[in-house]
Amino acid sequence: MKPIGNTMDHYWRVIGMANATATDLVSSMSSGQLSARDWADMVEACRRCDWVPECDRLLASDPTLSDAPARCANCFRFAALGAAQ
Repeated sequence: MKPIGNTMDHYWRVIGMANATATDLVSSMSSGQLSARDWADMVEACRRCDWVPECDRLLASDPTLSDAPARCANCFRFAALGAAQ
């Protein structure tokens, strides 16, 4: 079984990917498109993602992305939320 990462580290990774993809998680919550449970599920998916080292390198470069990379555990969630904004 693969060990999972620290919750707060992955919380900040989700925030970082949201910023990189211009996905406003707070607005998504306010509009009802993202629940607190959905947000927590995104953090948990990130904790189990195999792409973390590459994600860290990408986010460290302060990218502006049209979409989350396909290897991101939350790429479909970011795409859906971005399309709804």
